[in-house]
Amino acid sequence: MRIDDLSIRTKIILIAGFMIVLTGLIGWSGLKGFQKLSEATDNIIYLKNAEKSLVVREVEHLKWAQRVFEDLIDIKSHQINVQKDDHLCNLGQWLYGKKREELVKLLPDLKEDIKALETPHHTLHASVIELEKLIDKGSLNRSRAIQYYENNTKQHLKTIQNQLKRIRERITSKVDAIIHRIDEDKNSERNFNLSVILIGLALLSVGVFIFERSVVPPLGRCVSFAEKIENGDLTEQLQTSRQDEIGKLMHALSNMSASINRVLLQLSGSANDLKHTSDDLKDVSSSMSNSSREMSERANSVASASEELSVNMSSVSSAVEQASSNIQVVAGSAQEMITT
Repeated sequence: MRIDDLSIRTKIILIAGFMIVLTGLIGWSGLKGFQKLSEATDNIIYLKNAEKSLVVREVEHLKWAQRVFEDLIDIKSHQINVQKDDHLCNLGQWLYGKKREELVKLLPDLKEDIKALETPHHTLHASVIELEKLIDKGSLNRSRAIQYYENNTKQHLKTIQNQLKRIRERITSKVDAIIHRIDEDKNSERNFNLSVILIGLALLSVGVFIFERSVVPPLGRCVSFAEKIENGDLTEQLQTSRQDEIGKLMHALSNMSASINRVLLQLSGSANDLKHTSDDLKDVSSSMSNSSREMSERANSVASASEELSVNMSSVSSAVEQASSNIQVVAGSAQEMITT
């Protein structure tokens, strides 16, 4: 099927549909980018909170170690009043709880680093039990306890600090990577949207150009043809093979011109017949005029004769009257003669 055979409505629907698809594609890209940005933002917030939480737990262990040292140097103290169970301190609860699993799920590279915390953390808390045993034996062993604290407890604490620092660095590196990926995704999304818009505008321009070429010139032909009909030129016909509304309009205009031409031809034939009839009526009228003229002349002759006859009749009547008078005179004379 050719483009010219598509109806104007179909062409408009195709252009509108293309614009809707283009808008939907840009909207889908924006929604997808927003979802990625939202997810990345949530991950950054979670990692920042996790990093902050590890800092807090490190500070808590520093305070824990400080309290251990204070109890060691307090000669009146025979026990160390700190948490000795490595599963019950705040770091232990995090280390063996769900928050660790959540962090490892988000950042699998931390699995081994976090696992490396378990041994020094357990040894750190276990060292306090050894310290209590030493200080419980008397003041002479307190110096040994302090030395044990310096050589073992502090070393385990330092190992934990280094490991926590490594974990925080990994987290910071992950946050930086997420931020960098967000920037890349934003650039990629912007480039994608720009490409879609440019390609869409190009295709839309082509579509509008094709639509304009398939509608405006044929309409111009229709207008020009209608103007020729208006001026009385019925000799041309619109030829087209289009099947859309414009093609139907062109066929209708051609048929209208042909119909008007047929009517004019019929009127022309009727006018010729009327002219012949008029000529015949003219001849009859001329003949009747001649006949009327002859009748008028004859009537005039008859009138003259009637007038002459009337004069003669008048003369005859006068003569008769004169004769009657003469007869009366004669009769009167005869009567007198008879009387005498």
